[in-house]
Amino acid sequence: MDSRSRASTATASGNSSKGASLEARRNIGNARRGAGKDVPKFDGTSIAISELQSSISRLSNSLFNSGLYSDLTVICGDDKYLVHKAVICPRSTFFEGACRHNFKEAITGEINLPADDPTAVKIMMNHFYNLNYSDGSATTSETDPALPGDKTSKFSLLVHAKVYSLAEKYGIASLKKLAVDKFERQARKELDGEDFLEAAVEAYTGTVQADRELRDEVVRTITLHMDVLKQESFREATSGLDIGVDVLVYLKEQGRIRSSDWANRW
Repeated sequence: MDSRSRASTATASGNSSKGASLEARRNIGNARRGAGKDVPKFDGTSIAISELQSSISRLSNSLFNSGLYSDLTVICGDDKYLVHKAVICPRSTFFEGACRHNFKEAITGEINLPADDPTAVKIMMNHFYNLNYSDGSATTSETDPALPGDKTSKFSLLVHAKVYSLAEKYGIASLKKLAVDKFERQARKELDGEDFLEAAVEAYTGTVQADRELRDEVVRTITLHMDVLKQESFREATSGLDIGVDVLVYLKEQGRIRSSDWANRW
């Protein structure tokens, strides 16, 4: 190897050693600074997603409250909602069908819901835009959020049952889930006999027999408060419904009664 080659090799080796030394010192410094504590990580993606979600939520709420750029009107009693097909149709099989096909509603741009409960419809319309469980009043968002674990509830069991029935009627799966969750938590916390009676009747008359989610919750609630079956008002109101049979089936499945006991339990 000539003198020029040896010099070049020595220079490269020196640079490599110097680079390795700098890297080693940097690693040691980082280790010392982080010793005994967690080094916080900057997650720019999570922050960006959070800001985007917040922005979308504000935009949705603004569109709902203002009615700007609406292309569909929903009417229930004295209430009129200026809404947007692009928002409500993807969340409801009923509204999607009504607006996509050449129905009268798609032509007139107006859908009337005269037979539905106004409070339940308010909750439904708010849910389209905010994915929460609110009738839009000033106190609802504070006392009855869509998040689990809420401590108070503005609404009765009957309202939850009506919202569930409405969500089933109009094909809104997310609202159905919220309604039955609200019903379950409130029924577990406190049970008003008259309110529960009306809600139970709604659950069995406002939904088809194959739709079991709310009906099953009514049955489970009854099995936790068996004295309700002794009340004459309950027996009269539920006469002709399948509640009694469903309770017996549930108790049998849970092993709480024997088949031979059925005839004497209702």
